[in-house]
Parts: sequence; C-alpha cells; structure tokens
Amino acid sequence: MAQMLELIPSSRKKKNGEIAYKGVLNHFIYVEERRSADKITWVCEEKRKSECSTRLQTNLDMEVVCAELNNHRNHIADSSKLEVLEALRTLKLRAVETQEATSTIVATARHHTSTVATAHLPLADSLRRAVCRYHVPTLGKAVPDDIQTMVIPQRFKCYQQKDVMTGHGFIKQRFLQFDTNKAEYDEDGERVYDEPRIVVFGTANSLKILHES
Repeated sequence: MAQMLELIPSSRKKKNGEIAYKGVLNHFIYVEERRSADKITWVCEEKRKSECSTRLQTNLDMEVVCAELNNHRNHIADSSKLEVLEALRTLKLRAVETQEATSTIVATARHHTSTVATAHLPLADSLRRAVCRYHVPTLGKAVPDDIQTMVIPQRFKCYQQKDVMTGHGFIKQRFLQFDTNKAEYDEDGERVYDEPRIVVFGTANSLKILHES
C-alpha cells in the first residue's frame, strides 16, 4: 500500500497569496521544492540547518511515488516540531478570527503545548509581535479622517469574553457603551453636526469600577 504525505497548513502564505502547506511523513517535515504537471518534489525542512538532502516525490493526490531517497542521516524525527507547527497555525487563526487580547492568544497557545514542544516555540515577545501583525489587516483603517463621519464596524462594538461559568466557549459582550452620533441634513442633503460626537468604549466591569470609584 502506497504511503500518503499528510499536509499541514503553514502559518505563512505563498507569494501569490495561496495557503502554503508542509508535508509530514514518518514524523519528518517536508516543504515543497518544485512541482510539475503531475508530481511534486518535496525536500526535508532541515535542508539548511542540518544539511539534510532527503527528498521525496508525490503525485497531485499526495501519494508518495518515489521514496528511496527518504534517508535522514543528519537528524532524527522530532514529533514536537509537528506540535509547534500546529500551535503556530492555531495562534494565527485565533488572531485573525477572534477578538481576544494578544496576551490571551499567546498564553493559550503556550498552555496547550507540551513542555517539550514549548522549548521549540518562539519567545513570548516574538509570539506577541506575530499576533499583532496578524491583527493589523483585520482592523481596517487605523485613523479615521473625522470622528463625526467615522463608521464603527460591528466587530468593534462588541467583544468576546471567556465563559467563566462553564470554563469553555465565549460570551459576546457590548463594548461600544455610548455614541452621540445624531446626524442632521440641510436642504442639499449634506450632513450637518451641531454638537461634537462623543464615543465611549469599555467593558461593563470597567464601567462598574469607574462608577464605584
């Protein structure tokens, strides 16, 4: 029975914007080197670091068709690297798809990684910078031209908080607490603002603390 190369999405993308994948076979990680119309050549991820020259070829269905070169002489398989790869992929997804704080995303990633694999993770500061980079494209325009005409996206009006009662899942809470945006229009249909706009963001707990202080 032919062996199949398992594909794992990488945290990086190709130059054309497509998702990049790494291949896994017998706990060794491979990266795509080149492809033709009917096959793909993969090279060991440790090519530069360990000078490993191991290559293998698969068809487009990821079935290994040439594995006689699958002989890693300079290093051994390390399953913890697979765990690190999955942890980094999950970290990116949480940064892009949720509104969790950067520190929470990083702490969760490290908490759900084994002690051995954690040693291979980037430092916490590097992970935080990575999360911030992933956040930037989802935030939209950083500085609005005018607060009066500023349109607040729905994702900024609420935030997700971990459900402390059940210990899992998230509860959506209101984050935009106050907005005095009331537009008036002149005879030509242009918007007129008589009073400055006031916008207040905050959590319910923060407002309670402010009220009681």
